[in-house]
Amino acid sequence: MRKKIDCGQFLAELFKSKWDKLFISETSTGRSLNYKYFLSAIISTSDNLTSLGLKKGDKLCLILDNSLSTVILYFAALLKGIIIAPIDPLRGSNEISEMLKILHPKAIIAEERFMYLEPRIFSPKSIISNGFKNDID
Repeated sequence: MRKKIDCGQFLAELFKSKWDKLFISETSTGRSLNYKYFLSAIISTSDNLTSLGLKKGDKLCLILDNSLSTVILYFAALLKGIIIAPIDPLRGSNEISEMLKILHPKAIIAEERFMYLEPRIFSPKSIISNGFKNDID
């Protein structure tokens, strides 16, 4: 029988030999994180997802540009077993609305400029703008 491994502990073990080395950088903003701060940011962000009522198996839709914050959200959801459903923000509003009707996400995190997608179209439990908090914002 396989031993269950906690994802956070697995990442900590994987990262600890490189704790102070650069893990990821965002060229458009110049922001970068080493392994230690990246792990800290995803743990903090995963706690924020939990505080929104998201749990293992829930669908979280992301309508975001590629960014350091988006990567952190992906890893944070992974820690909690939350299903990520990314939608390309460059899709048209009709296509995005159709995707949301099919997905039925419990929550959506979107850039403010995509908030024109009215809640009555897809009625998820939560709509969160890019004001979503993580340790690097």
